[in-house]
Amino acid sequence: MSDDQIPDQNLQQQETKPSEIAPTDPENPPQEENIEEFPGYSDFKKCCCCTKMSNGALFCGHWYCAPGMPIFVVTQALANLGILYWIPFFNLQIYGKIFIPIITVFGIMFIFCYLKTIYDGPGYIPFYYYWAIHDKLPPNNEILVDTLEDSYYGVITNDTQYKRAHDNPTPGRCIVSKLAKRFVIRPDHFCGWVGSWIGKRNHKMFFCFNFWGSIYLSLSAMAHLAGTVIILLDGMNYRVFVEFVFVIFALMYAAMTMQFAYSVWNNAKKNITSWEEWNNIKYGFEQETESDNIADLFGPDHRWWKVILPINPWKNMSNADLIKDYPTYQQIKSNQALLHTD
Repeated sequence: MSDDQIPDQNLQQQETKPSEIAPTDPENPPQEENIEEFPGYSDFKKCCCCTKMSNGALFCGHWYCAPGMPIFVVTQALANLGILYWIPFFNLQIYGKIFIPIITVFGIMFIFCYLKTIYDGPGYIPFYYYWAIHDKLPPNNEILVDTLEDSYYGVITNDTQYKRAHDNPTPGRCIVSKLAKRFVIRPDHFCGWVGSWIGKRNHKMFFCFNFWGSIYLSLSAMAHLAGTVIILLDGMNYRVFVEFVFVIFALMYAAMTMQFAYSVWNNAKKNITSWEEWNNIKYGFEQETESDNIADLFGPDHRWWKVILPINPWKNMSNADLIKDYPTYQQIKSNQALLHTD
């Protein structure tokens, strides 16, 4: 089974031939695993601003540390701005002095929303959710009172924790992810650009960084193209190649961010995520109106100017509040199966 997919509860048992059955020791018969037995809390150590889990995984806050891509993205964005200020045309002409600061504002919005997507995270629920809601957790004085909130004690560090979290009932509209090492609320996809899942709490920020990024990169492509022409008119030199490279990259990333922003908005109108589409969960969360569907991602107040601002509508809501009206994916799949048999 691939990571983060729903187990099919309706699989038919395959016929097994007697010759294929392995012999057993009558004095030591195999024991069935008790999936309801608590697999134990995770151990961790605090070190500086990070937390190291017993399996070696390093966390910075809720984020599973993977700094390579964020450093790459921010460095490229800043380098792009630096090159824009390097173009003689825009440093000398009055419309260049106006145009470049405008691009800079869009660039700052892009970088800020990108970093906030990482900072907010998708919303995590500890792997011990099932035991928490049934009051079966062993006593631990350091566990938060609200056991649905993210905790290092609830980060998956071994296969037994993952398997039992996977096999027991899950929270509403959540999956247990090997990459996130916890349950992810309203999962959309794992984004390699931010090194994190996109989910309930950071999906709006993901839209914002792609929205502002598409504008910033489109204008940057225009500026770099103009810079290329200006440099060519002054005579061929090495700077024309630098400008041309930035034109290509700006156009490529502009197209990508536009596509992501459009995809998020299109799915928001149907109240569906990319992960749900990939797993054939086509309905179950839709509201009465398109506006209500959009509100599930962008918040109750989703006027256009608030949609594009980096304001998190779920900041002050607990995980319990976020999932209380959501059915589980197992319930949705069961309902779909019943509909297909009618």
